[in-house]
Amino acid sequence: MKTPRQGTFGGMFSVEPETGSPLTASPVTGATLRDEALERVELAADAAWTKTALSKIRLMPERFTTDDMWLAMQDEPVSTPEPRAMGAVMMQAKRAGWIATTNEWARSTRPCCHARPVRVWRCYLDV
Repeated sequence: MKTPRQGTFGGMFSVEPETGSPLTASPVTGATLRDEALERVELAADAAWTKTALSKIRLMPERFTTDDMWLAMQDEPVSTPEPRAMGAVMMQAKRAGWIATTNEWARSTRPCCHARPVRVWRCYLDV
């Protein structure tokens, strides 16, 4: 019988039943899985919503969070069925050099986020 520490977990990590050794990473890296997930999210997001969200980055202060982005998007006539789409937007903007991560975090003010920590981003675009 398997114990909670034995077997595989989603195919990404495994524990050796005979040794009880710690979880070991499979050949697929966390970064690869992240990038693949972001690509799927980007494809599932509404294109007009994504374009509008990217345009809102110009309106952000020097330091901002995704809460600020969601607030800027709330009155827009576009929506997306993919709730994780903002992460893909932020990564697109980061790759374009418009924004960068900081070492700062803030508590989300969005009720659906349950006050979880969200990254503070730095905007390099001038209004």
